[in-house]
Amino acid sequence: MKRLTGLVALGVSLLLTFPAAAQGRRRGHGQKTPVVMRVVPPRVAPGAVVTIIGKHFMPGTFVLIGRHRVRPRAIAPRRIVFVVPPMRRPGPRP
Repeated sequence: MKRLTGLVALGVSLLLTFPAAAQGRRRGHGQKTPVVMRVVPPRVAPGAVVTIIGKHFMPGTFVLIGRHRVRPRAIAPRRIVFVVPPMRRPGPRP
């Protein structure tokens, strides 16, 4: 049971942030809205590698887990890979 307390439910606390230049563009001007299709694995412990599968991802994107800003290891148009940082307790903080 102790092992489960260190798990992070990414579906609840995952937020992607896109570069300011991309945020200012409108659809139809060459920039499509990013879409997250799947997070693999959906539950992990700190230090684990996570892959976000989707489409329209761009360089400069980073991931927020709770209040932790995480820079991805790799970004491709259909995939983002990052490592879950160490956390004092799982999930978002108040």
